Amino acid sequence: MHEFDFAFQPSISEQRIKEMCTCRFIANGENRIILGTTGVGKTTFSQGLWCRRASLFLSIQNKAPHKVIHIQK
Repeated sequence: MHEFDFAFQPSISEQRIKEMCTCRFIANGENRIILGTTGVGKTTFSQGLWCRRASLFLSIQNKAPHKVIHIQK
């Protein structure tokens, strides 16, 4: 995570990313959904976040968007 190139994707908030890397949202029982177009680094970031939470011995679930999004009619 410390090697992420924020200059490559200036639309990404470095402050938000660093906050997510603290994994406080997991301890607070909150969810995060990472959205973006192809090639912006969602998978790389998710993998880094997965490793970070493992180093903190926290439990999380990875789910495909279609499994967590419910459309209300």
